[in-house]
Amino acid sequence: MSKKKLPGKPPSKEGEPPSKTIIRTSEFATWLRKLGDANAQVRIDKAIDEFAKGKTGKVEVCRDKVSEIKVDYGTGYRVYFTEIGRVTAILLGGGTKKGQQADIDTAVKAAKEYHKPPQTKR
Repeated sequence: MSKKKLPGKPPSKEGEPPSKTIIRTSEFATWLRKLGDANAQVRIDKAIDEFAKGKTGKVEVCRDKVSEIKVDYGTGYRVYFTEIGRVTAILLGGGTKKGQQADIDTAVKAAKEYHKPPQTKR
C-alpha cells in the first residue's frame, strides 16, 4: 500500500503530526490588516504557522467548537478558529485580551455556520 501525497502539503516526517490546512476568513483578514502594527502582524502570522505545523502550546479551547491561539505580544493578541476534521482550521477572527469575551461570542456565531449539518432535500 503506497502513501498518497496531499496536494500542496509536504509529507509529514515520521512521528510528526500532519500539518493543518489554514483557511483565513475575510473577517480575519480584515482584522489582521487593520491592526496597523506590522510587528504584531508578523508575530500573529508566525503563531499561525507554528499552529499549522502542530505546535499547540499557545492554543486553548474557548467554547462551542472555538479555540484561540494566544500571541504574547503587545496587548495580548488572540486568533480565534474552529476546526473541521483533524487537518483544517478556519480562522474566524481576532482580538486582544481586553475584548476577549465579545470576540469569542463573535467567533462562536461564525463557527456555527461551518458546523451546520448538511441540509437534506425533501
